[in-house]
Amino acid sequence: MKSKILSSNSVLTKYFTGTIFWATFAYTLLMIILVPVSLYIMSKASQFNIYNPEIYSVGNTLINYGILQMMVSMIFAVTLAVMLFGFKNKEASSDYIHSLPIKRGNIFINANIVGFVAMIIPLVIVSIIALIMSPILKGLISPMEILVWALFTLVVQFIIYAISLFVGFLVNSLNLHLEMIVIAMFLPLVLFTSVIMNGSYFFNGVPKTILMNSEFLTKLSFPVSTFVEMESVDLNKMLFIIWILIAIVLFVGSYLLYKNRKNENVNSVFNYTVLYHIIVVILTILGMQMIGLGLTVLIPAGIIVTIFMFAIGALISYILALMFMQDNVRITFNLKNIFITIGAIAMFWVIFITGWKMYVSTVPEVSEVEAVKISDWSSTQYYSSGEVDEYFRSDYEYSRAADDVKNVINLHETLKDQELKVYNTDELLNTININYLLKDGTKIHREYQVLEDPDEKIMSVLKQIDSSALTVKNDFFYNLKEDNKYENGSLDILNFYGGDEINSTDKVVEQLQKNYKKEYGSLKNMSQAAVKYTGKASFGLGVKSGYAHLYGESSIYNKAVTDFLKEYDYSMTTLLDLEEPYTSMYKIDLSKVKDKDQVYEDLNYMSYENFKEKYDIELLEGENLTEATKQLDSYKFNTEGDTLLLVTPMMNEEDIIAEEPLGTYFSVVVDE
Repeated sequence: MKSKILSSNSVLTKYFTGTIFWATFAYTLLMIILVPVSLYIMSKASQFNIYNPEIYSVGNTLINYGILQMMVSMIFAVTLAVMLFGFKNKEASSDYIHSLPIKRGNIFINANIVGFVAMIIPLVIVSIIALIMSPILKGLISPMEILVWALFTLVVQFIIYAISLFVGFLVNSLNLHLEMIVIAMFLPLVLFTSVIMNGSYFFNGVPKTILMNSEFLTKLSFPVSTFVEMESVDLNKMLFIIWILIAIVLFVGSYLLYKNRKNENVNSVFNYTVLYHIIVVILTILGMQMIGLGLTVLIPAGIIVTIFMFAIGALISYILALMFMQDNVRITFNLKNIFITIGAIAMFWVIFITGWKMYVSTVPEVSEVEAVKISDWSSTQYYSSGEVDEYFRSDYEYSRAADDVKNVINLHETLKDQELKVYNTDELLNTININYLLKDGTKIHREYQVLEDPDEKIMSVLKQIDSSALTVKNDFFYNLKEDNKYENGSLDILNFYGGDEINSTDKVVEQLQKNYKKEYGSLKNMSQAAVKYTGKASFGLGVKSGYAHLYGESSIYNKAVTDFLKEYDYSMTTLLDLEEPYTSMYKIDLSKVKDKDQVYEDLNYMSYENFKEKYDIELLEGENLTEATKQLDSYKFNTEGDTLLLVTPMMNEEDIIAEEPLGTYFSVVVDE
């Protein structure tokens, strides 16, 4: 005769299994479609003309291109955590489960065994099907890669499950459990993102690209960091080890929380009041930042109005936070909670303002700086430092000259005192990016919007540094590493998508790069001012791994570029959209100016408004436009020529910003 304990264990196992059976069944069917079926379609890519098989030749296909199936797996892990312990949120179910002659620790273990089996069985089934199919998958994925994928998916599910399980024991409501899961997964990322967005809006010096280039931010959210890692060829094993350790701690914490949980708490919203206060404060601050910033952008009417907007944002956010955290539309206000929230908001603003002021006003000492790079409107700069290190030579865009270092630091000292007038509707004079490579290996990036330069002190420093010049240190093809692998058809030329897979294969680009370096010395025999300030052609390339898109400028005066364009029938008419009615071409007769070099320099450092007052710019139309177009299509460029042609693709004269230099557009010197 079975003991009561064994019988109760059996009942408990059936209860938990029945709770999640259909969810597990649906997950298994979805995974069969998303994995074996998808692999079969990919293997038949050339036949179905859906995928390019070469795309999947690098890395583990199921990991690198399995975002959708991983999202489904994560959602399933959350579902398991919510459903298996959903009984604790209902008084009748909680009383029934805890009335069984089984210790809480055994209930916890029993439920989790059912949950782990539910995660393992679908992956085993899917892996077996994929392994059976592997011989007909045309080398798309190996048996070992299938097993690695299954293990990786199981680890991710365990981490998601552990997080979801832990936060569930902090509350006693299904709605709150789901809200707490979202908070645990994404709140740190969203909160820091909001702080950075507000900082970049209100403080001059915060780079606009800081969000895109911040690896720290993505690591704050496990789902987001997982998706980012999946897209890279090599997973960050240490990062996942840290998350696994965190998950184990949370799992043990869940056991302790459940073991010490009181049944009567089922009628309480939060098991720990202090947690309620903390979450209400954080959600209020987050909402205040998002609503306040949004209203300020829509109604930029001054500091008093901005303060009012943020106060309104705080009030709305506080009410919504109470509504969600009390799990009731009819909210109850608590004087203690109100004072705690107001105090926390005041403390936040003190830290926010002090922290960002220190961030934008700190200038490194000359002795600390190894190299500098700087860019403004008339120059191109690559912002993703990680991709620069991986795909370009180490000194790409940087200058180690002592004078450049001193000039950049002096410029930084000047710029840091320029306040960002967020309510000023005037056009910007310039946007300047300053980068330092410090001797300890760290990098600093600051971005300043220049609203005034009455004595042209800033512009004079930019000229000294020669920030707009195309030189060997910032030439795109000259600095690309030679072992990069590129996506077929990913070559951009002059912002035009080449797109021809024959013309931009790995070998073609590799040959273009070799020829470019070989011919680079010939540029020294040309007019140096023309080479530095005109003929700057923008290029872009997509790499096969990591989804990076590399971009930069190289000289169109280099014979390798014009030979390449001729060989593959690229016309300047197409590349510059010359047949579009909104594209304009201008001519400057260099034979009528005393100093050609000064024209080229002014093109990059003088505003359009001042440039057209100093020089005679002719808008080409009719036959003159046709002749100039033929000259461009012939690729007969000459830095010693007497005609400077300037093209503004998809822009008429009235569209050109008066404060911008014309060097931001394509220009080239030709014979008359």
